[in-house]
Amino acid sequence: MLLVQANLGEVRFPLAKTVFNGPFYDYLPLWYTAVGYKLTQTMIINSIFPVIEFGINFSKLWVFRKMDRKWGKDTYVTKKTNMQQYVDIYSGPEYLIHFKYSGILNVTFVTMMYGLGIPILFPIAAWTYFVLYSLERILTAYFYQLPPTFDDQMTKNALGKMRWATVFYLFFGYWMLSSKVIFNSYYNLINTTNEIMLSGHTIKSIRVDQASPLLLMGVCVFIIIVMQSFFKKTLKRWGFTFGGSKINVDENLPYFFESIRLRDADWLLKENQNLKEEYGFSIISSQVAKVLDTVGTPKKAIQGIPYYIILANPLYYRDFQYICCDVPSRDTLIKDDDDDEGNDCEQSDIVSIVLNMAYIPDEVLNEFKF
Repeated sequence: MLLVQANLGEVRFPLAKTVFNGPFYDYLPLWYTAVGYKLTQTMIINSIFPVIEFGINFSKLWVFRKMDRKWGKDTYVTKKTNMQQYVDIYSGPEYLIHFKYSGILNVTFVTMMYGLGIPILFPIAAWTYFVLYSLERILTAYFYQLPPTFDDQMTKNALGKMRWATVFYLFFGYWMLSSKVIFNSYYNLINTTNEIMLSGHTIKSIRVDQASPLLLMGVCVFIIIVMQSFFKKTLKRWGFTFGGSKINVDENLPYFFESIRLRDADWLLKENQNLKEEYGFSIISSQVAKVLDTVGTPKKAIQGIPYYIILANPLYYRDFQYICCDVPSRDTLIKDDDDDEGNDCEQSDIVSIVLNMAYIPDEVLNEFKF
């Protein structure tokens, strides 16, 4: 919006006549009534959009669920032909945390860029943050699927980008407060009403005035952020770290087999037992199986997925339509295209066999017929 409405012809910018040829040379009074009004209106709509988005998503799920059970109340009536399709329709949408971060960054940067000239943006941004905070806490608990365990890297990246919002606030705020048309009653005669009045506000016109402290602070903050971002090692070598020293946190995690959850240990044991009994090979050693069989309730458990095993990840076993071996009455949930009811589990086991083919001895592998 800023570049579309901007006219850089007054500063003789190379693309001023073809690209940057908008109606405003500066933040003029007309800019606030035209562009500033639309900007404020958009931010207000954006502040209530998360509620509208939830209403749309919930309504779609409600309609799909009703259609699946033929508009009845019995949730056991379904048109789905496999268990995963049934689970998908009765579980909420996936929690896309990167979209949440992008929305917060968008509100922050727009508010900081124009907030000094349009102060109403600050309470609008505060209301937006409140809506996001309240709604996300409720929806994460009752609507979205259980999100995976994230580390702090994405948060650190977002905070690192958010530092630049300060630079935007100071430089854009300086340019707004140093407007000659608004604060010095500057005017320039025009010949026709279709002509755009020059603002007289260029880099050459910079002088000490009421906005100068913002420019001074903006230059200092810009230099500090650039030095932190690109010359951190050099600053540390010179003894200027700006709080960038890395703190090694001792999480005091216990031994792996003392921190694994019981259901994760049981999952791996049953997967290994099924492959060993039915197909003659194992994916873990007998020593590991013995230790897993004797683990107790951990005082501090590993969060998320404890194994580098593809089928231990819910996203993968859903995509493979794999029914895990720890699921009760597993064979009743798997159907194949023949009349032999004793081999139904092979329909799902083939996924595990192919993914674990590296563990299969040659003499066992030669016996398989795909």
